Amino acid sequence: MFKKLILITLLLLIFSLVCLSKQLVIAFKDGTKVVYNIDQIEAFYVADEDYIFQTIQGEWKGDKGIKSCFINESGVFGIQLVNGYAWSGYCQFENGYLILETPYPIPLEYMLNYDIPLNIAKEARKVIKRADRWIFTLIGNGMKLEGQKRNFRLLWNNDRLLDIEYVEREAIWERK
Repeated sequence: MFKKLILITLLLLIFSLVCLSKQLVIAFKDGTKVVYNIDQIEAFYVADEDYIFQTIQGEWKGDKGIKSCFINESGVFGIQLVNGYAWSGYCQFENGYLILETPYPIPLEYMLNYDIPLNIAKEARKVIKRADRWIFTLIGNGMKLEGQKRNFRLLWNNDRLLDIEYVEREAIWERK
């Protein structure tokens, strides 16, 4: 299904370029429309990774618990948490999506930033096997990253870790 969507999008892109249009408009049965800027579609589907990282480099804000995020032109990003702790990860371009992933094991300071008790954070850190991951598309003339964040949710009672769930939620970052 995803491959068909990409193929249809690329065909529409080529058709749009032939028509010399600056926008790709997709109209749905319910009357809603999605408008894409052709320059941005080219950046994510036609251009190489170096160009893409140059278009997204800079400072971003918007996710819960994160004061700011800086993405550099080589695809490395640094996160400044609200509690002052900072750590980095890497970006990659995959199937038209910008993917930001943090290394694991998850730092204790990261969990403490979200008011997780220290003893629970230490216990959870031993068993969490996935890095945090944001999956974005660039929208709004390059001023917004919109997509999903995949991370963990801890469930605990008093001093006992009960469960670790891997969850997805909406994430929106805006250029500072």
